[in-house]
Amino acid sequence: MGGLARIVIPLLALSLPAWAQTLNLSGKWEAPFTVVEGMNVEDVRIQQTVTAIQATKITGDQAVPAGMVNLKGTFTSSPFAGQQLCYDPLFKRLFWDDVTVTVLDEDHLKVEGGCSGDVIWKRKGTVPIS
Repeated sequence: MGGLARIVIPLLALSLPAWAQTLNLSGKWEAPFTVVEGMNVEDVRIQQTVTAIQATKITGDQAVPAGMVNLKGTFTSSPFAGQQLCYDPLFKRLFWDDVTVTVLDEDHLKVEGGCSGDVIWKRKGTVPIS
């Protein structure tokens, strides 16, 4: 297993820009979400484990309540593919929709597609020490 980690890390480093090679997306973020009455800015917590990211809602709404994972993906390049949890009011169901996440810098993510369209997520606080 240790040998595998030595192979994966150099490949990951080659696919990310220099500023992102040690970037940790973990932390609290403000994220705009489309809801029935328009756009809400809600808080989410991103957890990054190596390259896997998962954003869990801190602030919920009637479509996707607090405590639910709302965005997931694998951060091996920028942009990277992910999925966002969306709500279909016609069928009253949640579903995963494809998104593209671009890391603009350590404090800003651009999320395109999904149910929120084209929005910028902003970090709240500081980047955690890795």
